[in-house]
Amino acid sequence: MIDIGANLTHESFSKSIDTVVSRANESGVSHIIVTGACIKSSEDAIILTTQYDSLFSTVGIHPHNAKLFTNEDIDYIKELSKKSNVVAIGECGLDYNRNFSNKNDQIICFNSHIEVAVDLDMPLFLHQRDAHQDMINHLDEYRSRNIKGVLHCFTGGLSELNNYLDRGYYIGVTGWLCDLKRGEALRECIRHLPLDRLLIETDAPYLIPKNLAVMPKNRLNEPSYLPHIVNEIALHKRCSSEEVVTTTRKNSIELFKLPIPIG
Repeated sequence: MIDIGANLTHESFSKSIDTVVSRANESGVSHIIVTGACIKSSEDAIILTTQYDSLFSTVGIHPHNAKLFTNEDIDYIKELSKKSNVVAIGECGLDYNRNFSNKNDQIICFNSHIEVAVDLDMPLFLHQRDAHQDMINHLDEYRSRNIKGVLHCFTGGLSELNNYLDRGYYIGVTGWLCDLKRGEALRECIRHLPLDRLLIETDAPYLIPKNLAVMPKNRLNEPSYLPHIVNEIALHKRCSSEEVVTTTRKNSIELFKLPIPIG
């Protein structure tokens, strides 16, 4: 299994990162893509990839942090993205749910990330919440330039899903699927989501699957719980967990151009 999104630079993992990575490997997670959500976390993610052979990283600025964005930042992100273990631009996008940064700042920051991804022929690691139409509009401005990416931690409905699928994007599914109250729309989407457009992720330490048989005392999610998400996907897709693992591994390697064998 490949966890395409885990926030391993989060402070909650600062004293346990060795154990977290080991537990992931023991649970069948062969590789993890560490999410960069600001300049500091992007730098830290790259450092982690030099310490563990099973890690890759993204580099970018989350829309929550867009208010701090400068032109110098995007130049630096472009330089960081050339590091050997960096495989995507982001986490970037639009978030109108909490608006920690105003919309104009978010849009400027987002478009700058798209330009880098296009220039370097790298996929986007996308965040979108309550901003679907603006997200589509801005991505469509670059549609002729064959941009690729994944909608990380997708929580939308069927119409949103189809909009992204029609444009060739991948869909990242997390433990949100396992939430009986909030995951109903996603469970409906899973039934319509082709396996060849599916990617799997934990978004650790967030979004711990709420239907785990044994909930950890610290309530932190981690990559070792990815098999639980796989099993939940298989249940709703009415296919085997092995098929989910095999196909999502292939999808991850192809989208992120990972230098690892498919089999």
